[in-house]
Amino acid sequence: MTTIFGIPANVVYATAGVYALLIVASAIVWMLSRRDEADHYRELKDRVRSWWWMIGAFTLAMLSSRTVAIVFLAFISYLALKEYLSLIPTRRIDRGVLLFAYLAIPLQFYWAAIDWYGMFIVSRRDRAASPRRSPPSRRASGTSPRRGRKCRWSRCSCMGSARPCPKARHCSCRSIAW
Repeated sequence: MTTIFGIPANVVYATAGVYALLIVASAIVWMLSRRDEADHYRELKDRVRSWWWMIGAFTLAMLSSRTVAIVFLAFISYLALKEYLSLIPTRRIDRGVLLFAYLAIPLQFYWAAIDWYGMFIVSRRDRAASPRRSPPSRRASGTSPRRGRKCRWSRCSCMGSARPCPKARHCSCRSIAW
């Protein structure tokens, strides 16, 4: 992977793109506010200024060290989850699940920090090779919901992708939902 200043090149290019958009937005806001004496664009100016602070903090975190960047992104993820959960209605019974959602943030970022990406891949063995049997249903038996044909699709644990496993026999139907 190509790096610039020790940061992956795609992150540097994306950050440079955000800086370019902010320069254009700042120029537009400056021209709009220059024509208007009543200060109607005050909120827009404040938003652009806050975006400058956000991208500046992100850039400093990325340029510092990997640990600082991961902790920064984990903190931003925590704040985003907290904001989302403040907007949706929650019941008292949801508190246990929400606790696990909050506890999952540092755990997932720890796994990313130690490069354990296999923990993020959900693998599923071929049902025909599995010793455990699932309850009978159209999807569990591998029947295509549209055509009624049998499919033996699995998530390939060796490839870690959602494509059909090259080791499993499968038909041409593509309508099995994960």
